[in-house]
Amino acid sequence: MNITPWIRLVSKLNLTLFIGISVGTVSLTNIIDDPWLAKHVLAWCGLLAFIMSAGSNIFDAMSATMASQVSRVDGIPGVKVTVGPAAQDSVKAVAANPLLPNITLKP
Repeated sequence: MNITPWIRLVSKLNLTLFIGISVGTVSLTNIIDDPWLAKHVLAWCGLLAFIMSAGSNIFDAMSATMASQVSRVDGIPGVKVTVGPAAQDSVKAVAANPLLPNITLKP
């Protein structure tokens, strides 16, 4: 499963913003006047940063599979991906896996 690069970019930019707010790098002094509300915003940003960090790691892990790396290279015009005889059995085993129904082998 490939995640759209645009979704990953927006997700990581939001993650960076939440981390900056939660650790105090981005100051909310002139944005939120009420100190009680500012503490809640800091707490929620910290929680969202933690959750989104886990999601970001999952996105990175999903996009680092062998099939996604080969499909990215295969999508470049003028580049042909060939699999040597030693790796063909592994590729066939991955393609035959019922948990990965979207993989098809090109001749």
